Amino acid sequence: MVKKSEKLRGSLDIPRKKRENIKIDKLPPEVLQRAYQEFLDANLSYASSILGRDYVASWLKETLEKIRICSAGTEFFIPQENRIVVTDILNAKSRNLLSLKQIHKVYSEIIKRLKNILLDYEMMDFEELLNRKIQDYTLEKLCILTEKIEMLEDLFSKVINKNQEKTTSDC
Repeated sequence: MVKKSEKLRGSLDIPRKKRENIKIDKLPPEVLQRAYQEFLDANLSYASSILGRDYVASWLKETLEKIRICSAGTEFFIPQENRIVVTDILNAKSRNLLSLKQIHKVYSEIIKRLKNILLDYEMMDFEELLNRKIQDYTLEKLCILTEKIEMLEDLFSKVINKNQEKTTSDC
């Protein structure tokens, strides 16, 4: 599966002429959750190394409480020590609890406040990360579909062989 995904990844590496605006509400929730998690992990890890784990842990709790007062959706961003665990975005979307736009609004507010304490730090480009996660997700789904097609082809071949054996034995 790894070799197939590497081949497929090469075919997906199409240079973009210009930046596309990504419509958050059109993305699979799994992609958003993975992108949020990786982005937060990288930036909060850096914050912890500069400001200290205890400071970041208390800052996270305080920040999420302040955001919770103004906005729904903080329940999908769970503080654990000096990191945030992003959870259940798929559930939120499938149960229509909150829109992906609302969840993204909470995420954006966390990042905005994080930038305020990491003044001179240049964060990675979220859109690039999101595009990479979209590609990864597409490859995963493509590999799964390819495996299922191969299983069906194998099953179909066995059925044909049994029918041919049955037909020749009946003669």
